[in-house]
Amino acid sequence: MESPSPQPDRSPKHAAYAAVELELLPLTTATDEQVADHYDSNNLGIVKVGQPIARIMVVPGQNDGDEADDNASTGDGTPPKPDPAAIVRMLGENVQLAPDGLTILATVGGQRQESAGRVSVTPEIRVKEHVDFSTGNIEFTGDVQIPGCVRDCFTVHATGNVTIKGTIEAAQVNAGGDLLALGGIAGRQKAECHAGGQVQARYVNQATLHAQGGITVEKEINDSRIICGGELTITHGSILSGHVTALGGVQARDVGSPSGTPLLIELGIDQPLRQLAAAHMPQLLGHLKDMDRLHQDLAPLIGRGKHLGPSEKERVTELHYELDEARTKAGALMTKLRSAFLQAQSRAKLSMIVSGTIHPGVTIRFAEVETIVETPLRGPVRIICTSLSGKGVIWACDDVAKVRHDLPSQPHPDPAMTALRRILTPPATKAA
Repeated sequence: MESPSPQPDRSPKHAAYAAVELELLPLTTATDEQVADHYDSNNLGIVKVGQPIARIMVVPGQNDGDEADDNASTGDGTPPKPDPAAIVRMLGENVQLAPDGLTILATVGGQRQESAGRVSVTPEIRVKEHVDFSTGNIEFTGDVQIPGCVRDCFTVHATGNVTIKGTIEAAQVNAGGDLLALGGIAGRQKAECHAGGQVQARYVNQATLHAQGGITVEKEINDSRIICGGELTITHGSILSGHVTALGGVQARDVGSPSGTPLLIELGIDQPLRQLAAAHMPQLLGHLKDMDRLHQDLAPLIGRGKHLGPSEKERVTELHYELDEARTKAGALMTKLRSAFLQAQSRAKLSMIVSGTIHPGVTIRFAEVETIVETPLRGPVRIICTSLSGKGVIWACDDVAKVRHDLPSQPHPDPAMTALRRILTPPATKAA
């Protein structure tokens, strides 16, 4: 039997692929006006999830690994396809190809990096040195690391932690997590810093600093507004001047200065709750007053029962509708205020511990009562507030000698907070 004749091999002799190269796409999204002032230029390569960050370009007339050839093809006349292995080598961490197979997208928010023809995204921002005209303002979902300073008039907004090894100047820094101002804050009355977590700073000078958690300062606080949702601790220094509100109390070496520079220390007070009460208590009291009035209007009509005429029945329906509306609005406000009030109560610490000296001229304030220090109080001393015969009394306690004496105290009314406590605190608790 004769063997079958061999069939001709019609497959391509060489599966040629087109050479490719990486092209980084421009990332600036600021308006022409913003770019013109150089504050909002995106010079750090910050990208968002799903943002195109690079594109794979096919090199015309060149096969991968071959010299340029204007007639390069797969052998059957069709143009060569991009080399898939070369494309894979271009994809670093946290990126993916778009459906077109050539556009590279970020899969996380972060900072674009490119090295040796490979593009990737790191999920945090690392500034090379300072936040200034070389970087522009920073707005980022994640953590930010800054080895230098944040210069005057620049802003840093991050949802995560922000670490700044240099100085925060007259700038704005907002951290959704912790803020580490390791070089200190020198604000010249213009710096505003906010943190959703804890704050650590070398010093704070002429700045506004607001933390939902605790604040730890190494050296001193001077001429600053401090709002602390936890405990304020000065590890090796003093609170010299300014206005401090610390829900979780204060620990410091010295408080005030021998020169008597004005300083107000508020202890066990939640500033956001105070602002919330001031904004909403007038509305709540108005709704409660409306409810009382509507009840009074309804009472005689309901008392008549079946003897109501058609117009009176219609009036009862209207009054019930108004009452339900007022009750709903009052209930929503009550829920919001009660939640904030209970959270503040659970975190409040009504004390200040000073190891050195509390200087004359310092005003120490608790809820609705305050004292102005008239003579130096030598430490270690603990300042507390208790209720005596229904009135607040401020005490200076020497825990070593186990003695205490009361300080001249005077009322400091806070109408919104007083009304809030009256509504939310049961009578039995009030007398405690």
